[in-house]
Amino acid sequence: MARPQLPEPTIAMQNSRHSLPKRRSLRLQGYDYRNSGVYFVTICTAEKRPLFGTVRQGAVHLNELGQLADRCWKQIERIRSGIELDAYIVMPNHIHGILLLSAEAAAANASAAARGPTAGSLGAVLAQYKSTVTKRSRFTPSPLTGPIWQRNYYDHIIRSASSLDRIRQYIVENPARWMDDDLHVG
Repeated sequence: MARPQLPEPTIAMQNSRHSLPKRRSLRLQGYDYRNSGVYFVTICTAEKRPLFGTVRQGAVHLNELGQLADRCWKQIERIRSGIELDAYIVMPNHIHGILLLSAEAAAANASAAARGPTAGSLGAVLAQYKSTVTKRSRFTPSPLTGPIWQRNYYDHIIRSASSLDRIRQYIVENPARWMDDDLHVG
């Protein structure tokens, strides 16, 4: 049965006579993303453009920007305490990754920026990652014009070992399924 389409709620802008549609959150309502846990995330490029490379014969071939995105991903656990990386892959227009946040992650990372996502949360980690890639891309021999990232990210809270195993397999097999991938554009 199809889900009914509900109208988007609106909120009034401060100091304005206009109202804008409120963006629907992709996050699980009421869940604290500073909690320790295992998270599967997908971060897409702006307009799902293939900015990071290509897939040929079931293998990803990263270009300069893709290699930068890969290096910055690997640095997440060195920059932020209480975070471990698991399986991940940089695809031409998105990144899939599994992050493990320990109980100490929120407290250890509480000195992060006061604006934006809650300090120490999954959102803060990913915002810093996206910002780092964007800033460092400006110093590459072929800097991009325009945004690199789509707003927000997709997440799934992994709650069992069997789910973790399935997601790891999905990540590893992602290049082989590229032509059938929902994120494949072209």
